[in-house]
Amino acid sequence: MAFSAILQQGESMSDRIAAIGALAAKYDNDPTRLLDMLLAVQEQNRCVSDTAARQLAREVGLSWADIQQTVSFYHLLSQKPRGQYTVYLNNGPVSIMQGYDEVAAAFSEAAGCPVDSVTADGRIGLFATADIGMGDQEVAALINGTVFTHLTPEKARALVKAIQE
Repeated sequence: MAFSAILQQGESMSDRIAAIGALAAKYDNDPTRLLDMLLAVQEQNRCVSDTAARQLAREVGLSWADIQQTVSFYHLLSQKPRGQYTVYLNNGPVSIMQGYDEVAAAFSEAAGCPVDSVTADGRIGLFATADIGMGDQEVAALINGTVFTHLTPEKARALVKAIQE
């Protein structure tokens, strides 16, 4: 069962805590599966809140600091909401040589927010990241887990338009 099926918007805090308990139980409260659990929380809530981190720590028998350390280490996890659609635009050396600046500017202009921020309505989060593993197909972006390669400013604007529709 997906975490999103366990937790629906508008539920109370006790429902959210119970949902995290159910998520941890799905992974047998196994702390070695922490990253899987954190990614599920991030996907559903667009962030790993302090409340979620504390409850997950209780469920798997780790300290809150262990959870926070893990969240802060991985660039795909965040303590703050990342937007309904999260765009991670690779800004590695090859990407820069292939037109990163122009593509980033097109994303930013079309979305209406600078890189490393979220639109006012929370729909799009645009973030630079060091590597998404697509160095041979730059400029590349990861949008809600889907890879887009060989991006141009025109393709960036088209992606934002599709997201906004």
